[in-house]
Amino acid sequence: TLCRFDDFAELRAKHFQIVEGQDAIQIFFPRSKNDQFHNGMIKMLPRQDDSIVNPLALTLLYFKKCGFQMNGIDDSFINCRMAGNVSQRARGDAKLSYSEASKQAKLLLAQLGFEHIRYGESSAKRTGVTVALNQEVPIDTVQQVGGWRTQGMPLTYMSSSVSHKIKIVKDMKIN
Repeated sequence: TLCRFDDFAELRAKHFQIVEGQDAIQIFFPRSKNDQFHNGMIKMLPRQDDSIVNPLALTLLYFKKCGFQMNGIDDSFINCRMAGNVSQRARGDAKLSYSEASKQAKLLLAQLGFEHIRYGESSAKRTGVTVALNQEVPIDTVQQVGGWRTQGMPLTYMSSSVSHKIKIVKDMKIN
């Protein structure tokens, strides 16, 4: 996950920029809970052709369908609100509230066949941190990608399943 729902509400089309070579999209978050100096934060959305979901391709498709431009000028809000039954164009004139973002995320999960009741805003963070650490991504890298000030913060999102606890004890090699 790139941000919290509240951070997402501040995003406008002008905050998105395709990186040279189209290997990533740079996203500037003007407000973020973790932005202690209030300068905004930059996150990268990379191309992931070998993944089930390619976030870069989905973002480009979203922009195309909505008529948004990554030109640094388009002031449209990035949101999931649709206007009209016929055109189904995104409404770029309104922010996406926390409750509407949560509702839209749960609707999407339900459409994809997931038990949407079990998921919340931190579910993607929990999954991302757990997968990264299980693949032995260094904790400082996970910290940097997540925008956390301390290495302890990503560990709070680490899965605490029984299998994970067994793996930790085995890795400690205690006799």
